[in-house]
Amino acid sequence: MLPEEPNSTLVSELFNQGRAAMVISGPWMLGEIAPQIDYGVATLPLISESGRPLAPWVAVEGLFMSPWSRHRAASYRVMEFLTRRSAAETMAISGGQLPANLSAFEHPQLAANRAAVAFRSQLDSAVPIPNLPEMTLLWAPLENVLKKVVKGAAQPAAELQRLQRKLERDIAALEASRQQDAERGPPVWLQGAVPLLLLAVVTAVILRRRRIAESWRRNRTAYLYVLPAMLGMLLLVFFPLLYGLLLSFTDTTLLNENSPLASRWLGLDNYVGILGDWNLWYGEGAERSINFDNFYWTLLVTVCWTVSNVIISVGLALLLALALHRPIFGRTGFRLLLILPWAIPNYITALVWKGMFHPQFGVINQALQIFGIAPVAWFDSVGASFFTGLVTNLWLSIPFMMVVILGGLQSIPRELYEAARVEGAGRWFQFRSITLPLLKPVLVPATILSVVWTFNMFNVIYLVSDGAPAGANDILITRAFRIGFEKYQYAYAAAYSMVILALLFCYALWQTRVSRALEVAR
Repeated sequence: MLPEEPNSTLVSELFNQGRAAMVISGPWMLGEIAPQIDYGVATLPLISESGRPLAPWVAVEGLFMSPWSRHRAASYRVMEFLTRRSAAETMAISGGQLPANLSAFEHPQLAANRAAVAFRSQLDSAVPIPNLPEMTLLWAPLENVLKKVVKGAAQPAAELQRLQRKLERDIAALEASRQQDAERGPPVWLQGAVPLLLLAVVTAVILRRRRIAESWRRNRTAYLYVLPAMLGMLLLVFFPLLYGLLLSFTDTTLLNENSPLASRWLGLDNYVGILGDWNLWYGEGAERSINFDNFYWTLLVTVCWTVSNVIISVGLALLLALALHRPIFGRTGFRLLLILPWAIPNYITALVWKGMFHPQFGVINQALQIFGIAPVAWFDSVGASFFTGLVTNLWLSIPFMMVVILGGLQSIPRELYEAARVEGAGRWFQFRSITLPLLKPVLVPATILSVVWTFNMFNVIYLVSDGAPAGANDILITRAFRIGFEKYQYAYAAAYSMVILALLFCYALWQTRVSRALEVAR
């Protein structure tokens, strides 16, 4: 029996507790086995149909010399020493590390070590991992395929064929960037616009030099106080933003990132590829399914994620704030308890909830079983996986919204409620006519912040569900991360980020106009 949602830590714990009879792993697990465990190591079995042994991948151990090294001869001598048989024997016997130099296995102590002998025997049928940059595209999608096949959610042959087609597309995208025309560069109008823009800035400074100098003399102290913050904003916000914008107009990938920027210029092709992606389905017949990599599917999930989180968190936070605003027993203690989830770092909270939602060992499924309810495979369906992220993010966001609303409630004069009660107004009328209007200056900016934070809530999605199943619950920010750091299409990921920024900017403008319209109507 295989554990659901396995990981290295869980597998090691199950083996050390005697709850796993066999583990398929590598030599790195030897250091994780408890000393009291009596175990043995054997090679992988033969394939029944062909009679041939399984051929696992084997990692390659290598030493690299920096091209900027000032002592290359000495560095080479160190590398030569570390690759000798004597050094490999020392690392294996004293350090417990299996040697990369195969001749070291002939040492008597290693030849008598059954675990070392078993791993040495497995090397005869192992295949070295190809040392190619394109291999970086394989690991994350291969892990998703293995999970689906192990759970019985997909057939191995069909899923591997789909993975093969996906990898071919991703590799083709990387190869296209490497085979670009070296003479290609930015358009002529852009090459002329940059100097003109710089000239306009210099001219404006020269024309206003007297006003700038006078303002500096009068407000020197204020400028000096603001200067550290401005430098921080320039280095940490504006420079990355401008660099990301520039990068989004290129075709920068893992394979061409060291080539001149002018030769990587692409124009608006990345934005056309993102916004023009209408391939909502893939496969045919019974294998036809939604293309979860599609931009508009991801946008839909992001909007549903943001709207549901903001509505529920603001509503529940308002109810809690109204309850804690009343003079109830233990109010201070309740406030302290309810604010604790916000005080804990969100990545720690996300990992805790991920463990609680574990299909096999999580406390939530164990509680369901106590009440006679079947355990739920939380990360196997789109709806259940979405629910795990929703619950986790509500746990994180409600305390902040509650504190903000509670502060707004405390600023409302009590005389208004007393006058309303004298006039015979009920609680609902007081809430609708006094509480909500006076909470608006607090609720509007808090809601805008909540929308922006939730829209870009990377930690919860990535750490709790990891976009499961198969990336169906990825939001725009996690999709941009995967494009940049799993597919290594840096420019396309930068364009994705610029689209996210544009969407949030449009939302902020819309929210501001709506607020002003409501103010005018009142």
